Parts: sequence; structure tokens; C-alpha cells
Amino acid sequence: MPRVITIVVLGVVAVLTGCGGGDSGKPASADVSIADFKFSPAAIEVKRGGTVEWRNADRAQHTATAEEGSSFQFDTGTLRKGRARKVKFSRKGTFTYVCSFHPFMQGKVSVK
Repeated sequence: MPRVITIVVLGVVAVLTGCGGGDSGKPASADVSIADFKFSPAAIEVKRGGTVEWRNADRAQHTATAEEGSSFQFDTGTLRKGRARKVKFSRKGTFTYVCSFHPFMQGKVSVK
């Protein structure tokens, strides 16, 4: 009987500390700042089911909009200065996005 308790306790400790998962190094969420007409960081990685929050610190309005043809479509809508919007990524893959007002602004979200 003590062995069963020990195994259960070790299993709980592994879950609580994030051990035992193959993707424990990937964050469940990430933040992207929009400033000086750039997404920063331009490339991020999150776990499947994680969220990305875009926050506009720029003087102009911006969006984070999935590029046409992407297998996962998302759009933050127009973000005025000081505004933020989150998107949940439920599908694995690499998704590129742009600002619909300034298409030279590009970024990438990799979901593992």
C-alpha cells in the first residue's frame, strides 16, 4: 500500500511542477507589443490552447490579422493606442499575420 501512495504523490508532484510533459518549455501564453510600426517579438511560440495578447503602444491604429489562406483565421480588430486583444490558439501549426493597415508589419505564431 505505501508504494501506491508514493507513486500517486510523485505523479501529482510531476503534474504540479510541469515535469513529464514533452512541451513544458513552451509557454501557455505570450505577449506581443506593437510599437514603432513593429510587432515585438515578431516570432513567438505557444502551446496548443495558449493565448497571445497583442497590445498597441504605438501612435497609430493597428491589427494582428492572419494572412489570407491561413489554416487558422484570426483578427484582433482595430487596436487603438493602449488597447489590447487576446487570441486563443487551439490548432497546432505556424501562423503568419500582418497589420491590415500596414502590411509591411509581419509576425509569426508557432503553436506546438
